[in-house]
Amino acid sequence: MKFIPARLRRLFSLPVFPLWLGALVLLAPVYLTGKALFWGTPLLQFGPWWSYSWRTLLSGHLPLWNPLLGMGAPLMANYQSALFYPPNWLYLALYALGGAPRMAWGMAPVAALHLVWAGLGMAGVVRRMGLGVLAQTVSGLAFSLSGYLIARLGFLSITSTVAWLPWVLLYLTPLKNNPGARRRDYLKLAACLAFLLLAGHAQTAWYTLVLAGLWAGFWAGFSLERPTEGAPVAERLPRFKRVRQVIETWSWLGLALALAAGICAVQLIPTGEYLAQSQRAAAVDYEYALNYSFWPWHLLTAFTPGLFGSPASADYWGASNYWEDAFYIGLLPLLLASGALASSLHRKQGTAGTPWRSLAWFLIGLMGISLVFALGKHTPVFPWLYRHVPTFAMFQAPTRWLIWSVFALALLAGIGAERWRQPQGWGLYWARLWTMGALAITIGAGLAWFVMGDISPTFVRATALMGFFGLGIGMLSLAAPPPAQVSAAPPGIANQNGRGKARNRLIQFAPPESKPRDPNKPYRLGIWQAAVVAWVSLDLLAAGWGLNPGETPALYAPSAVASRIRLQAQDGRLYLSKKQEDWLKYERFLRFDTFYPGEDWQNLRAVVLPDTNLLDGIRSVNNFDPLMPGRYTDWLEMLEQASPAVYGRMLRLMGVGVIEIWDSQGPSGVQYLSYDGIRTRWAQCAWSASDANQARRLVLTDQVDFEREVVLEGLEAPLEANCPDNGLDSRPVALQLLSEQDPNRIEIRVNTPRAGWVVISDVWYPGWSAWVDGEPVPLLRANYLFRAVGAPAGEHQVVLVYQPLSFWGGAILSLVSLLAVGVICVRRRRTIRVSNPDKA
Repeated sequence: MKFIPARLRRLFSLPVFPLWLGALVLLAPVYLTGKALFWGTPLLQFGPWWSYSWRTLLSGHLPLWNPLLGMGAPLMANYQSALFYPPNWLYLALYALGGAPRMAWGMAPVAALHLVWAGLGMAGVVRRMGLGVLAQTVSGLAFSLSGYLIARLGFLSITSTVAWLPWVLLYLTPLKNNPGARRRDYLKLAACLAFLLLAGHAQTAWYTLVLAGLWAGFWAGFSLERPTEGAPVAERLPRFKRVRQVIETWSWLGLALALAAGICAVQLIPTGEYLAQSQRAAAVDYEYALNYSFWPWHLLTAFTPGLFGSPASADYWGASNYWEDAFYIGLLPLLLASGALASSLHRKQGTAGTPWRSLAWFLIGLMGISLVFALGKHTPVFPWLYRHVPTFAMFQAPTRWLIWSVFALALLAGIGAERWRQPQGWGLYWARLWTMGALAITIGAGLAWFVMGDISPTFVRATALMGFFGLGIGMLSLAAPPPAQVSAAPPGIANQNGRGKARNRLIQFAPPESKPRDPNKPYRLGIWQAAVVAWVSLDLLAAGWGLNPGETPALYAPSAVASRIRLQAQDGRLYLSKKQEDWLKYERFLRFDTFYPGEDWQNLRAVVLPDTNLLDGIRSVNNFDPLMPGRYTDWLEMLEQASPAVYGRMLRLMGVGVIEIWDSQGPSGVQYLSYDGIRTRWAQCAWSASDANQARRLVLTDQVDFEREVVLEGLEAPLEANCPDNGLDSRPVALQLLSEQDPNRIEIRVNTPRAGWVVISDVWYPGWSAWVDGEPVPLLRANYLFRAVGAPAGEHQVVLVYQPLSFWGGAILSLVSLLAVGVICVRRRRTIRVSNPDKA
């Protein structure tokens, strides 16, 4: 093996080998069979966004605007599209090679690589704390293959963002008290924070940043250089110095975050502008914010994840859905974490300067806080925070706070694995009893399947699996190294010498060794250590198997009905009511209880749910983006509550050309009906609205004749039909919408006998500008939601262009920040050469 380069050999050593092998094996049934991730957001969001973006980019235009969704919406400013996240550029290459289907196939391997990266980051945190390779492997597996990540893998932006969480914490964990090392770490920290912010999930990024602040504060107050906890009070670091150290650390974190934000400005500034215009500008609805609160009974799934069934086995019956409450880290890691926690809390003397007892209390606090927050509506805490504390009203799904618990448990699992030793005394008795009990549970659960039919099959299966993996844990405990052996490991976490209460424990820990080995150097593991890694991997692979089904990439190709709908709609849009959209989405196809609804998945494409219309090139009123313009969402709510007469008028104003309705007799269970809405119209007269509320009222009343009148905001005129020259002209007006090859540009040719307004049924949004015959003119809000441009009599060319200053300003700031990083790196390199000429 000496002829193999050292870097390549490291890929087949611990902790790297199990981490990349486990992630790749888990998703192998998808990518190795030529299939693609599709269930949920890959097909309804990420695939369409990226496909349309890369198609636009390859055609020579920036994907700033999306004219096909929601009557027009920002695309690059959509944070979850993450178009500036470098790993997502792999999809651009795949799209260039084989279009949307080839790009969709790449989702599984790219997601697997993010799982590997998450595991390596977690292993790095454990290594920096001075723990050995076995600990690093167990922690990396428990985190990267946890139920939190695997069950949510289809939410590709969450997976990408969580992968950077341990890397951020890694560079906040002190290695040595050296200013040069600190600056070097914080430059790496800024890079990790930049990737975190670009990965596309604001909620997870925010939880990571809060955790980073707490983690940095903890290590600043209890640094590795701090005297041992058993030392006299007089020898401890003075409190004011610890406070100063915390403030200094937070300052460095703030500087790193500021640099990262500058690098990401090209994404963050447009997203900030979009957020200010969106339905989340103030706060999300209370019911929406507390949606997916953690169901307390799901705490039992910490021991066996399939207790209430699983959509992978088509029998999930728990509350809410499966993936939001998932947080399983493996039965053995959970027991190791519990043992490590108990051992740390009972330790009387610190070792190697690491504050294990303080760390244990810190991790207990993290888990307690995250669990209380995750319970959401099931306690009075989160509702109070929603009403009184900023940011708690910005996101849904409180269960996602459990990422703190997953991190803490994975870290504790590594600590426990490091010092796991063969039980002695009564502990040996309990280990044998555990092993036989686990065997009895496994056999008994199998018999219960045949004898007691009134027990839920999910209980039986989950109990049998728990017994099976518990049996393996008992056997591993009996085969663990004796306490007298020291296995190339750094300082332990417990001051136990095989006496007293330690001898009564199922999982016992060895005493710390006096001369630890370097945790950064791999060491040879015996059969037992390899069996531990294999058992943890098998448990987590079994728990996550089937949670990310694959289907043919042809789902990402244009559907069979696409050309017919486009021909039927002409220049109009497709509309599907919210009630029918939700039924098709959550009752017919994407059900919470099963991944297999019992029909061909091509039918899902045939009903053209948003945002799959991007794959078909169909304009749609509907939009499944996480952020949408605030007036757009209000308009749809008005539409759902409108009377029949107002409903029809609003559909025409929206430019609806085709209405999709349920039809059990029709192909794919839906029918497409033609409608008479048009996207551009001419208005001779205008009503002036002083504000949004007045415009909204005029749209809902019968005062305005929208066939020839328009409601404008920002027009200095009385509140009545204001017609040029105080008269109406029946002569026809010719409007021609020219080619829209560039989604950021609209050209309209108008020939009119008198002055008036060109009304476009596209959402008004900052950054759009208008010209008439090359001269800039105001772009007004029309009919509460849309756009209008005034035009004089005669033949003219009206041009609308999307040139958001937020994007260009952000791009300049990002470029300046990247140049600043380059200057810092060059200066650091010169400093190293001067101070260390031998290394240079």
